[in-house]
Amino acid sequence: MSTTKLLMEVAADARSKGNFPKAQEYLLRVVRTNPNNKQAWEELGQCYLETGSLENSLEAYRRAVALTKGSDEDSASGK
Repeated sequence: MSTTKLLMEVAADARSKGNFPKAQEYLLRVVRTNPNNKQAWEELGQCYLETGSLENSLEAYRRAVALTKGSDEDSASGK
């Protein structure tokens, strides 16, 4: 199992238990090593939202949307 997948699973487990700060810690590790991980940015945005960190939540969601737009453009151009 890859490190990213393991970190995502541990973060999901922490989120499911309501431990959003711990989930944020693991998700931040994912996006630091793989800044193009859209799912990690989306989940990080949700964690920030759950803890009332609205600015951080908005920034994480913006990163996820930017990655989605990039994927859509790649698909349209045949990449």
